[in-house]
Formats: sequence, C-alpha cells, structure tokens
Amino acid sequence: MSQPLWIDPAHVRSVAPHLDRIADRAAAALQQLDGVLAGEGECWGADETGANIAQMYVPRAEANLRELAATPQIFERTGAALRQTADSLEAQDQGNADALRWGS
Repeated sequence: MSQPLWIDPAHVRSVAPHLDRIADRAAAALQQLDGVLAGEGECWGADETGANIAQMYVPRAEANLRELAATPQIFERTGAALRQTADSLEAQDQGNADALRWGS
C-alpha cells in the first residue's frame, strides 16, 4: 500500500531565499574569477610553447567558464520552482478542501 505524501508549503517556500543568496554568491564569485583570469592575461607567452599551451588551454577554459556561468541561474530557477511548487500545492489543497466543504 502506498504511503501518503505530506509537504509543508511554507517550509518549501522558506528554502527559496537561501537559493537566491547562493545564486548571488555564485554570481559574485564568477565575476571575481573572471576579473582574476583577465588580469593574468596570456601568461604562457607568444613563443611556440606558449602557442601550444594556449591552443590546449583557452578553448577548455572558455568552455568551463560558460558552464560555470549557468550556475547562478540554476539556483535562481530552483528557488523560483520551489515557490511555484509551494503555491501550487496550497492552491490544490485549498481547491480540494473547498470541493469537500461545498460538495462540488
């Protein structure tokens, strides 16, 4: 037999601001990282060895930074989804209560 599902919408909603703060911190850390990396410049040099390093490093570094740039948005979307889930659960629960109360 299945177990009933119980969720506290207020608690679910209360987690969202934590995710918002994590998103803000992640965005700030990414901005700081971008500044530090830009400040370093192309420190591997312009000779053949430096060109080989750049050929291997730059595309991978750029790809990693693009992937990291999505991190704040992931936390923001998750926080928004938690709020929406809490709202939906409350609305569904209220609709069920109203239907039982009014015999609809």
